Amino acid sequence: MAKEIERKFLIDINQISNLQNRKRISQGYINTSDKTVVRARIKGDEAFLTLKS
Repeated sequence: MAKEIERKFLIDINQISNLQNRKRISQGYINTSDKTVVRARIKGDEAFLTLKS
C-alpha cells in the first residue's frame, strides 16, 4: 500500500500579493469501528469526505 505524506508549509502572509481568492479550510476526523479513517473537509462553499484505510 502506498504511504501518504502530508506536508505543511509556513507562509509569510506579507509576501503574498493577491489575497482576494483565498478560501478558509476546516477539517476534522470521524472515528469508525474498523480501521477506516474518514476525513471531513470544508473549503469555501464545498465539502469533501475522504475515506482512508
